[in-house]
Amino acid sequence: MTFEVKIEDDSNDITEHPHDDKPRPYLCTVCNKRFRMKHHLRRHKQIHIVDKLYPCTQCEKRFVAQHYLKLHVNVHSSKYKCTECGKCFGSKQALTLHR
Repeated sequence: MTFEVKIEDDSNDITEHPHDDKPRPYLCTVCNKRFRMKHHLRRHKQIHIVDKLYPCTQCEKRFVAQHYLKLHVNVHSSKYKCTECGKCFGSKQALTLHR
């Protein structure tokens, strides 16, 4: 599977982050998810090309490493939940960055 990295200078697609007005110019051409930083897109692309060996027992998501699954399970437990929008995160750091 090959990937094309699209950078759209005038793009400000924030549909997944309604209270985040930061531009997300890096586009995954497989799922159309956008990222603020190129290295975030590179990390994201792994989900499309690697067999995901660690399934979540509570939803359909699968992960390439057990560490990522452990972080994801926190989302279901609402351990790190934003008090403003209600979104749940896998780690305290991710919640802090969201705020």
